[in-house]
Amino acid sequence: MRSFKILNYRTLLELLNGSDRPFYFALGNPLTAGGLRGTAVAIFHPDFLQRRMSFVDHWSPVDIGGVSAGLSKIGIENIDMLKQSVAELQLLLEVSQRDSALTNSIENHHSPPNPAHYFADEITGVLEKARSDSHTWLYEVALSSNLPLRRGELTGLRVPNTSKKDVQRILNNLGDVKISTFNPVFGISS
Repeated sequence: MRSFKILNYRTLLELLNGSDRPFYFALGNPLTAGGLRGTAVAIFHPDFLQRRMSFVDHWSPVDIGGVSAGLSKIGIENIDMLKQSVAELQLLLEVSQRDSALTNSIENHHSPPNPAHYFADEITGVLEKARSDSHTWLYEVALSSNLPLRRGELTGLRVPNTSKKDVQRILNNLGDVKISTFNPVFGISS
């Protein structure tokens, strides 16, 4: 499963060098996530998540930061309930390899056709409230810390055209990383 991280310069350096701070990223296709904010997007190889599975603190089928900010119908009181375990993340990834409907919902950041089929009973009702909030469905993974990247784990970066040369210099020891640019006036999804 692909994963991505919305970056700024500080988080790019933390990604490259490792960090003891919690590290949040999302599963799926970064350019289908509604309303991307940030200065860049890093796209990872599936090995990125597999190598860090022991560092996963929790994951959620919704953007917990968005819920905390009040951007969802879910309600802040449900945040702890939405935090799922590492075992449930491994199960989600295994099921998504066999189930194209679940893979499609993760890749495109929307509710699966039947949340009750994929998620525990206690959170299904909460997730039903979020079905109409397209920006809420961002399959989020929280790592307790971040290991430095290995060669081949970062497969692409989408950065402002004004910073491509600086980013190339920083990435020189990570091998071939596809760097695409965008005009910062129009945003990441342009």
